[in-house]
Amino acid sequence: MLEEQKELTSRQFFFSIPASINFVAQCFPTVTYAHPDFAKLQVLSTMMSQSYLHREIREKGGAYGGGAGQSSGIFYFYSYRDPNIDKTVNSFKGAVEWASSGRKESSNTFTEQVSF
Repeated sequence: MLEEQKELTSRQFFFSIPASINFVAQCFPTVTYAHPDFAKLQVLSTMMSQSYLHREIREKGGAYGGGAGQSSGIFYFYSYRDPNIDKTVNSFKGAVEWASSGRKESSNTFTEQVSF
């Protein structure tokens, strides 16, 4: 099946509301569920969520929750009930750097993450 190539453009939205907490998300186009890398991205999103983003967004940043996910065609980061927009967006960038570096939090991090 051939998919039509579409030009992707960056868009940013900000909706200001009178509240002290926020909902933050960042999305990137990726592969569909039939692609061989789809499962790898799902495992990566779980590892990012549990080994990096939970600590940075919830424990350090004070958000109620957050993480990463992979849907068909979209990789996304999110946080909710979050008092720190800028720190959270930086944490999203940090998660990519963390994953790219190959650092581990413990010797059995991978085993812990894939048993979700």
